[in-house]
Amino acid sequence: MWILHVKTGDYTSMNSYKSFRELKQLARESLLGNYGTLIGATFIFAVFLAVFSLIVFFVVNPDSPIGFITVKLKDYFFFSFIHGIVFVGFNKMCLNTAQKRPITINQLFFGFRNHPDKAILIEGIFILFNILCSIPYEIVRYIFFVRSSTASIGIEALSVVFLSFIGSFIYYILTLRFALCFYLLVDEPQLTTMELLKKSTSMMKGQKKRCFFLGLSFFPWVFLYFLSFGIAVLWIMPYIKMTFTYFYLELREQMAHSDVQDIHSYYI
Repeated sequence: MWILHVKTGDYTSMNSYKSFRELKQLARESLLGNYGTLIGATFIFAVFLAVFSLIVFFVVNPDSPIGFITVKLKDYFFFSFIHGIVFVGFNKMCLNTAQKRPITINQLFFGFRNHPDKAILIEGIFILFNILCSIPYEIVRYIFFVRSSTASIGIEALSVVFLSFIGSFIYYILTLRFALCFYLLVDEPQLTTMELLKKSTSMMKGQKKRCFFLGLSFFPWVFLYFLSFGIAVLWIMPYIKMTFTYFYLELREQMAHSDVQDIHSYYI
């Protein structure tokens, strides 16, 4: 039975996994003494994003069809070439924190010096799914904000909210299999982009549902985010990222244990 389990590459039938409460407890313990640095890293990225968006907003007229498309392309271009690279650096900081290694703000730019091309390609996959899932939402939003009449404003507003929610949900489900790619890029930079995608998919077998509900468990924090006008993200993002870092480390440990058993099984 053990050999069959190993050959399927499914790690879910191994030892029981930590509960969400245990993962969050580990995250909180790791953040002690490191919260300030991770908050600073979150703040730097948020400011950089805000400044970039404001520049484009004042340069491009979003009310024209060309301007509207340009603004959207700006968003996708920025996240594809910048977000993925910086995200690798933030994951590097979280992994160092979980493994009790020193962290510095400078590590936020780790991705710019270490295989930025792979980060861009991986982020490009997420962007592609995002574009496909948001097409209905973007069409209705453009009509609502640019060409809408007061008679239909209520229906179109509800349509925008509904399509945004549905598109985000579908996007999240489709990309769950690649959730570990950026962590793997930090730990195993020698792998090709395709190998990183395949390895994340393999590690997430039987774990996508668990990952989904772990993310859903942070939903109450959304209210704090809105009540603070977004300021709370400085505290929320490090907490969430550290929790998912322990989620990744647990799967990596299980995979390493499986590999050892796989080798041992050939000598039985």
